[in-house]
Amino acid sequence: MEALDKIVAIEELDSLVLGPADLSGSLGHMMQTDHPVVEGAINEVISKGRANGKYIGMGLGADADFAVKWATAGVHWLQAGNDFEYMNRFSSNLVSEIHSRLSE
Repeated sequence: MEALDKIVAIEELDSLVLGPADLSGSLGHMMQTDHPVVEGAINEVISKGRANGKYIGMGLGADADFAVKWATAGVHWLQAGNDFEYMNRFSSNLVSEIHSRLSE
């Protein structure tokens, strides 16, 4: 965050990528991505990045509410979830469905 103004001024740089979980840890609020300090920093990156013509990206878990919140705030592209998370969700849903059908 201390070098943000210098970073967004790099002409050859096309995009900035936010990692909310990593950023929260760097700011002393590990995994508190909704902490006001963390949200303020995210908004600052979005604002300064867009003002300098940069595309803003964000990595996040498979959380539609979180994705919509930051897309609405000006993030251009989202990397939502990952293969491990998708496999866990699918297998949990599958097991639940099997149990549900067997108990009918």
